[in-house]
Amino acid sequence: MCSSDLVGTFKLGEGYEVEDYKLMGDKKKDIYVWEVMVMKHVGNHGSGTSSTINAKTGEIISFSDPGSWGKDEKETKYSKEKLLKKAKQIIKNVSPEKYKKVEYIEDKNEDLIYGDNNISSFLFVRKVNGIKVENDGFRITLSSATGDVVSYNYNWSDLEFESPDNIVQKDKA
Repeated sequence: MCSSDLVGTFKLGEGYEVEDYKLMGDKKKDIYVWEVMVMKHVGNHGSGTSSTINAKTGEIISFSDPGSWGKDEKETKYSKEKLLKKAKQIIKNVSPEKYKKVEYIEDKNEDLIYGDNNISSFLFVRKVNGIKVENDGFRITLSSATGDVVSYNYNWSDLEFESPDNIVQKDKA
């Protein structure tokens, strides 16, 4: 995956500038993350957001476009089905190997939460040995008006999972 391929996926509206950035890490765990803060100044006010990037792999961990929330575009141009296809394609582009290990989980309350904001949010949960891994996967929120990424969050633990063959069944637990 070339970083230029991500530019079209993860883009901010006009007027945002890098305000600050810092490298954070845990030497013992060999984990390093860039946190980049961007700001848009309008008069005496401003809006900002931070994004996080794995400093070793270049993987985007989180991204948010605060400018996309305030747009006056209320007309829906993208159906939920088209946005779901786009969300799947984003994961395939960003992390093709992890895409093979996730399952889309439809949230029955999603329309109630996001419908008035003209955005759709999609949750893809990691599965190991057919079992869902809580808090591992991707959440992508897209604008129904523009198709742009409003927010993107990715979490993936490096835990090794044993085969479920020797696990006590639910009724015996």
